[in-house]
Amino acid sequence: MKRLHLICAIAFCTLSSWCYGAWTSAHGNVDNTGFARVHTAPAVFENQIGFTNVGTVAPGANPVTAPDGTVYIGNLEGELIALRADGTPYWKRQLGSFDGGIMASPVVGADDSIYVVSGRSVSVPLPGGGSATRGISILHKFSAGGAWLFAAPFPVHFPTQPEWMTRGLTSAPPNIWRYDNIEVVMVPVYVTTPSGFEIHLLAFSALSGAVLADHRVNHRVYDLTGYSPITETIVNFFTFSFGTTVPGPFVPMPGVAIWPNSGGSPFVWMADNVSSTVALKFDPSTGFEEIFRFRDPGQPDRHSSAPMALPNVVAVVGTADGRVKFERDSIVLSGYYPISATPTRMADGRIAIVSDNWISVISGGAVELETQLSGLTIASVAASCNHVFAASQNEFVTFDAKTMMRVGTLPWTDGGAYPPIIGPLGHVYGMTKWGLFVFAPPPTLGKLGRPYATCGRSVPLPSDSILSNQITNN
Repeated sequence: MKRLHLICAIAFCTLSSWCYGAWTSAHGNVDNTGFARVHTAPAVFENQIGFTNVGTVAPGANPVTAPDGTVYIGNLEGELIALRADGTPYWKRQLGSFDGGIMASPVVGADDSIYVVSGRSVSVPLPGGGSATRGISILHKFSAGGAWLFAAPFPVHFPTQPEWMTRGLTSAPPNIWRYDNIEVVMVPVYVTTPSGFEIHLLAFSALSGAVLADHRVNHRVYDLTGYSPITETIVNFFTFSFGTTVPGPFVPMPGVAIWPNSGGSPFVWMADNVSSTVALKFDPSTGFEEIFRFRDPGQPDRHSSAPMALPNVVAVVGTADGRVKFERDSIVLSGYYPISATPTRMADGRIAIVSDNWISVISGGAVELETQLSGLTIASVAASCNHVFAASQNEFVTFDAKTMMRVGTLPWTDGGAYPPIIGPLGHVYGMTKWGLFVFAPPPTLGKLGRPYATCGRSVPLPSDSILSNQITNN
């Protein structure tokens, strides 16, 4: 039956999102749109069909799904948990004690394999006093049935330093580059150096776990004469407080967005969380090639959200000073709140941005409307053909996708740290620190018993961009 579901799902696959409804990576699909081409029902109490304790999940992490509806989530206890679409238990696997906890969302491969990154950190003394976090990250691969297939430690970057200090630690979710029947797992990593830090982008073979490329995207050098432990908090990436204890040491480092191009190798977009958003090309035999870098030299902003790739080869990214960047153009949102949540592309092509306790909807390069949530949030919204779902500290809200009027509100506590997702069968999933809420799909399903829908872009995107050959160096 699982094989039949997979065959049915592949019939609906596309290059940009290999299954219309499957939420296979942290923000929905490889290009981070946060959009599932399915119909949904409002996430309200009457539609709740399940609740599952999934352990202590790192802030910013969320479940992902396979095309058959299986849900996967990892936690800081080092457990990879598989659930059926309705939230009932399927299987659970425990990583080794040395592997540490799972810091971010998993990603699902084309053959239903699951990839997760774990991390184990230790505290080490600093030259000027205080301490800093050092650690090691490991990529793990599991089969759809839960069999452990490999563990690939991140590479050593400075052989003269102790091994555990220079492998790097990440809370970024992995993503999958696909081209010509080849899959490569990509994940950014924060690497400490003897005099500062570097941000690298790693590429692992999905088949063997071998490191295919290790590309330095950005670096900073500390002034050791005036050394302060605060420089070590770059791992924190975004300071956030709900007024209650948020589990885990930090909200995630931004992941990559991958823009497939049927005529050649896909572009990889990455926000380095220092000053730039970078476009790269990747080849399994030669590695990464940087082709474009954009930033605003007049403002020392941090590109703090993961990028979202649009169909016209433009990346959208949120900044720490409350701006939404479309390559060289930017939009300033009300309040200048930091934006750490990945932008979401709605069914009609508008873009929804989460900042503090606001959702801003952008159309044609301008803010069209803004709506306020009850409580803070760092969680991206999830969009279906007919709804937009938003999770804040105090509520889980369903909006009409056309009007952005509320059509359902579920009060809860200690939410807002975990983005909601939409399953390929039309289920909706929301999380608080207490567990995973499951909401039923619409009662009327489409072809093959799935709520697939015809919905797509109808409003203009920001002006098309031709990638420049000019590269701005660090």
